[in-house]
Amino acid sequence: MRTPGIRHYLGVLVLAASLPVAGLALALFLLSMRSGYEVAWQRVEARTTFITAAVQTQMDALAGTLDVLSASPALADGDLAAFHTQARAITGERVDAVSLIRPDGVTVLNSRVPPGQIPPPSRSPRPRSGAPPPKSASSSPACSRAPPRAATSSP
Repeated sequence: MRTPGIRHYLGVLVLAASLPVAGLALALFLLSMRSGYEVAWQRVEARTTFITAAVQTQMDALAGTLDVLSASPALADGDLAAFHTQARAITGERVDAVSLIRPDGVTVLNSRVPPGQIPPPSRSPRPRSGAPPPKSASSSPACSRAPPRAATSSP
């Protein structure tokens, strides 16, 4: 049998020297990828937190607007023309429209439509039968008839 030559030993030596270098390169690559993934994940979390805070601020502003409008004496007295004027003054350009919707889903007033004109149909979901009516903006005891609920739509 023939003994291995110098070429064989040199090949084994090159392989033995390059395997740890390749292993180290692979380990450094994986660490780099992991840190890049963590940085990307932190950026996604920061953006999500920012968007959530912005949406919450807008929702709080809309809830405050509806609270102010629900306390309107014009709404309690049933004076829809005065309530329309007040709703337009309070909301300005912040929301698309304020609508008064009866529990049966019929739109009574829309702040984008002048008083006396027929408002567009409601896009809000109707309450399920047997479900309690949603908390309305005009659920004050001063209202003697079925109170409409206030809804806003934003751009």
